[in-house]
Amino acid sequence: MIAQGISHTAYDTMKEYMLTGAELDGKYQIPMMDRYVDEIPQDTVDFKDSFSRKIKNHRELSINFYIHDCEFEKLWNNPDRYLEHLKCFKSVIAPDFSMAVGENGMPFAMNIWNKYRNHAMAHYLSMNGIKVIPNVSIPPEYCFDWAFDGVPKRSTGKVDYLNKLK
Repeated sequence: MIAQGISHTAYDTMKEYMLTGAELDGKYQIPMMDRYVDEIPQDTVDFKDSFSRKIKNHRELSINFYIHDCEFEKLWNNPDRYLEHLKCFKSVIAPDFSMAVGENGMPFAMNIWNKYRNHAMAHYLSMNGIKVIPNVSIPPEYCFDWAFDGVPKRSTGKVDYLNKLK
């Protein structure tokens, strides 16, 4: 299914415009991320630190979102405001809104919502000319029926193991 980007709410509070042209994958219709086939950046910088004037080699860096969600919620709330800034970097690792599964984890709906937001934002950034490296969170095996929805095959990607340090 290809999303039309049609809003179903009066003020597009769900940000359906981000889905324009997106291929939706799996039972929960997660937006597909584009494949990343470019050269892998040598280093990354946190989104919150990417605004520092001290950064000299920004064209060689990738922006990451391995920071508290509150530090990049502003990108979700107003993505167009940051497009030109993000284009100054070699690439962006797809956003990483928190997901936590398991006994002490988040409710299932919150995990799916954040997975959706990660992929919708990645699609929107790609649609606006930003090179996005897919970010793949690997949860426990009982989540595999939805965990890889929207993840491109044969692509460079960054892998994160949920609830595990590796």
